[in-house]
Amino acid sequence: KFDPISQREFFQLGAFFNNTTQPAMDGNQKDSPPVIVIPNAEDEKEWAKLQEVRAEAGRSMVVDEELVKDWWQKSEGAVDRPIDSANLSLWLPLHEKESELPKGGSWAENHPAGKRGIRFENGADLQAELVGQSQTEAPLSISFWLRTPDRLVGTTLFDQTTKAENGKLLGWRITTNTQGALTFQLHDGFGKSIKGLLPGEEALAPKEWSHVCVRYSGGLANSAVSILVNGVPRNLRNSTQQTIQPAQLSNSALKVAPSLPTGGMSDVRIYRRWLNDKEVMLLAHEFELRDLLDRRIAWSNLDEGERKLATAYHNQVINTEFRAAARRFAKSQTRRDFVYARSVTSLVSEERSESKPRAWILNRGEYDQRGEEVGPGVPDVLPQMGDEWPQNRLGLAKWLVQPDHPLTARVTVNRLWQSIFGTGLVETAEDFGATGTPPTHPELLDWLAAEFMASGWDVHHLIKLMATSATYRQSSRVTPEKLASDPANRFFSRGPRVRLDAEVLRDQALAVSGLLVPTVGGPSVKPYQPSGVWKPVAFAGSNTREYKQDAGDALYRRSLYTFWKKTSPPTSMAAFDAPTRESCIVRRERTNTPMQALVLMNDPQFVEAARHLAVKAMKVVDDDFYRAAWMMRTVFTRPADARDLDALKAAAAQFRAYFKSAPEEAQALVSIGESEVTDEFEIAEIATWTIIANIVMNRDDFISK
Repeated sequence: KFDPISQREFFQLGAFFNNTTQPAMDGNQKDSPPVIVIPNAEDEKEWAKLQEVRAEAGRSMVVDEELVKDWWQKSEGAVDRPIDSANLSLWLPLHEKESELPKGGSWAENHPAGKRGIRFENGADLQAELVGQSQTEAPLSISFWLRTPDRLVGTTLFDQTTKAENGKLLGWRITTNTQGALTFQLHDGFGKSIKGLLPGEEALAPKEWSHVCVRYSGGLANSAVSILVNGVPRNLRNSTQQTIQPAQLSNSALKVAPSLPTGGMSDVRIYRRWLNDKEVMLLAHEFELRDLLDRRIAWSNLDEGERKLATAYHNQVINTEFRAAARRFAKSQTRRDFVYARSVTSLVSEERSESKPRAWILNRGEYDQRGEEVGPGVPDVLPQMGDEWPQNRLGLAKWLVQPDHPLTARVTVNRLWQSIFGTGLVETAEDFGATGTPPTHPELLDWLAAEFMASGWDVHHLIKLMATSATYRQSSRVTPEKLASDPANRFFSRGPRVRLDAEVLRDQALAVSGLLVPTVGGPSVKPYQPSGVWKPVAFAGSNTREYKQDAGDALYRRSLYTFWKKTSPPTSMAAFDAPTRESCIVRRERTNTPMQALVLMNDPQFVEAARHLAVKAMKVVDDDFYRAAWMMRTVFTRPADARDLDALKAAAAQFRAYFKSAPEEAQALVSIGESEVTDEFEIAEIATWTIIANIVMNRDDFISK
């Protein structure tokens, strides 16, 4: 250790972040809680009203233990239903005393309730009619007991889908796959669908009975779907938010277990309302509840679990006021999920209220060898936190931006300088400690830090200040004298000259070609990448094992929106030193390799961009010389050198002759990319100028600034 920070202080600093509510594993959810919701302007009032309604309903759902005890003592013990049967559209007990045995089935014998349920040899010829008709914007809850098959196979548990008049799928189904994942899908008949995916690692226990409840609130989005197993909500995996349109669902018969080889099912209940968590818990523990009420044990002799079960039953079925409040809460779920799915969400951290930040000094850094417990604190070598600040992340944030803190402003302005000039005033932007490099211009660093704080931490102001400075605006030309005295330009004897970052380079190619889609916001996109690129680094059953390329505008969004799989960055960007994101990278390496030239010449994104730039030039002017001049002016925003234009004109003549003699090669070249090929010009001519545009976009002054 070289810096004046002790081991104790290291763990004290970590304690600030050791008291948050988010779990260690997020289940690859899109919005792993806690999240903050920012509704659209037109939904703000409704969202605020929904929060009021749900808060009021929550306050009304007060558990009165004395009322529960009084009911328990007077109860007759009979349970005709585990929850309120309002809006019950279908009930199939699948019990030999109450149901007929379908063809290919046998009565199950190892059900949690004894001899109950049906086991299937392959699939059941079992259909049922649901009471009433539903819509895609109406809530739906499907509760059932499922015995998973003897081996992992794809199954269909329920299917009520039909073809709409336009041939698109309409309705819902519940299936499982060979990785053990369970999926609920709802199709709107217009080609769109939403789903709730319970992934393989959250899957049901093999060869065992489990209670499953699939809930859909009617919010017309993925996030409106939830799945509970044995009464416990499970993490679903949906990488992006999908929405559907309102539509009337078909009233066709529901197919029950049409494909469930060696599996089993019992007690199917379908409600046309959204069941709350306690109701689902009661359905999952229905048989324990019946047994508990039949035994008539004194309240004082019930254990904690039995009391919770009895209390939940009383609140959800017996207590009309509690039930009414719960129903108001459930009714609000439809609009809540609808607005939520169409709002902006952001992941945040939340402090635990029941505990204080703490950490342990780990023996030799081993996580399972805890030593002395320490509270939150900052290193003694730095200014101390004010007594008026809380000892949590809020207090730490205030400490970081106090005027006498020596690091925050300096580190920030150094990174901004690095983004403008290619290298920071402190070259090791990731290390301001004793092992880092000292600043080349310490007084300038101090002045910029002071200016940054005085401006109210205004990043735009500081970038403008740097970009308009005489230092930045000077020529980047290198003279022998400057090269000898300042070879790495650490003293800024000339303007910066660095290769563009991978993302900027791709965006620049799209921008000059006219392909760039400037839309702000929205989900991540998946542009061109080689097929199978994710397989080597993906786990079996992972939702990012197979790379599925997007289409349309998604192929041309800014690189900021490119979906980034950790350990497998987009291949073209990896060639230009984009990090894998396995760890935080403050300062990227900049290499110069033959692979980079190959990417620029052959990657579909760059070849397609070259074609579109070529077509733009062809529409403007016919003459080869002036066409090349227009292209150079458009790409570099400056007049072209006559020698460059002569070289491009000669190259155009050479490639034109080649492509006219090899039309299949021309066709193959212009067919690269998903965008349409114009029929305004001959294919050979488009191919010729695609190559010329590609040459221009391979120049050093295109990939560097």
